[in-house]
Amino acid sequence: MTKFYPSQFAEAYIQTLPHAKTVEDFNNRTDYWEYLKKRRQLFFDEYIEAIEFADSFGKSLDETDNE
Repeated sequence: MTKFYPSQFAEAYIQTLPHAKTVEDFNNRTDYWEYLKKRRQLFFDEYIEAIEFADSFGKSLDETDNE
């Protein structure tokens, strides 16, 4: 399983929020919240995929520190 730090994901995700649609772009708040939940899940999936991609190239700093 990929090791990740929730706080790092949160920091990265928060930086994307200015680029998200606004509540005014939706018919109601329920649709807006559904959009935000799906968007967050998409970004999380991409975040994990990027970590796995980077891990495939060699040792992480954690492994290097343990040597």
